[in-house]
Amino acid sequence: KCKFLKIRVTESEYEKFKAMAKKAELSLSNLIRQSMDRVRAWTPEEIKNKEKLIFQVAKIGNNLNQIARAVNTQNIINHEIEIYEMLQQIDNDLKILIERK
Repeated sequence: KCKFLKIRVTESEYEKFKAMAKKAELSLSNLIRQSMDRVRAWTPEEIKNKEKLIFQVAKIGNNLNQIARAVNTQNIINHEIEIYEMLQQIDNDLKILIERK
C-alpha cells in the first residue's frame, strides 16, 4: 500500500483504537480500514429523508396510542369496525413508508 492517510486523535482515542486492534489481532491500519469499509456516509438529503420517515413513524405510533387509550378508557367495544379500519390505515401508511426506503 502506498497512500498514507493522516488523522488526528486524542491520546485516549489512540490507546482505545490500539487496544481494539490488539484484541482483534489486527494492525491498527487494518482495524481502521475494516471499520471504514463498514461505515456508510449519509448525504444531507438522505439524512433529511430519514428524519421525515422517523417523524411519520412517530405520528403513526401516536395514533396507535390514541386508539389504545380510547379502547381502554372509553370501553369502545361496539366500534370494532372503526378501530379495524384505523389499524388498516396505519398498516397501509407503514407499507408506503417502507416502500419509500
